[in-house]
Amino acid sequence: MGKFYRYIYKKHNGFQIQYKGTHYGWYDDIRWALYDRDKLESCNWDLEEFVWLPETYNKYLDMPLPPRELDNYRQYISVKGNSFQVVKRIDGKQEYFGSYKSLEEAIKVRDELIKKGWKK
Repeated sequence: MGKFYRYIYKKHNGFQIQYKGTHYGWYDDIRWALYDRDKLESCNWDLEEFVWLPETYNKYLDMPLPPRELDNYRQYISVKGNSFQVVKRIDGKQEYFGSYKSLEEAIKVRDELIKKGWKK
């Protein structure tokens, strides 16, 4: 799975899509940047084709988005045996935040820790 926020960067209190040195618009709502990024990828970043793509429903409007801090959906999660551990390096020291039976459970715990600033 690729990065959820690939090619989207924070810019002037909003967001910009950037691919191979080319900028594709500015958005005040990241959900619309994600939508257009997907459309651009679907036509291989060809702007002439992009403008002719039909408008479709923006699935990101109803989707809970992962925290932007993450590079990928498994960041801060490692696999050990049959369990998933939530770990993060804080002040140069590896901190352990528990072991979970499923990836989904570990992701839920990790996302809550991010919201709380990694306080146990």
